[in-house]
Amino acid sequence: MIESEILAAFPEIAGVHPATEAMPMASADDYADLVKDIREHGLAVPIVLDEKGMLLDGRNRLRALYEARVDARFQRVHCNDPWMYVWSLNGARRHLTVGQKAAYAYKWEEALKAKAKERQRAAGKNHGRGQKIASGNVSLSYQQSSPQSRDQAGDKAGKGNCRFD
Repeated sequence: MIESEILAAFPEIAGVHPATEAMPMASADDYADLVKDIREHGLAVPIVLDEKGMLLDGRNRLRALYEARVDARFQRVHCNDPWMYVWSLNGARRHLTVGQKAAYAYKWEEALKAKAKERQRAAGKNHGRGQKIASGNVSLSYQQSSPQSRDQAGDKAGKGNCRFD
């Protein structure tokens, strides 16, 4: 987790995206090496923000910049799927344990469920509950259901149909 005083030092950052929060922080030894490297060489890879200013990548670098008192550089990206973006940057490149990957996939699943619930509410307001049905013939069509959130998260995290029941 990034402390509020660190975020306050970088007004470009509106907050930390939940997908980024779901990734584990670097170990103490790796973090110490990062701070040392940034002090000696500066920032090699910019901090990544989405279009709203939410931090997508670079929590460890940001903390190290703050500690080393080195200026930050930011890169903004338009991201349709922040969870996939964060996974792509960190899932295969970092040395994550199976448990850390599973924890990320679980949090991803929760985010997918929340989005599905929002879509259901919107569909209910526009087409479902509370809507009067016109008299006359009603045509029903079969629509194949979308994959469940747990399956989507598991597939994207490279673990097939993971279940977190």
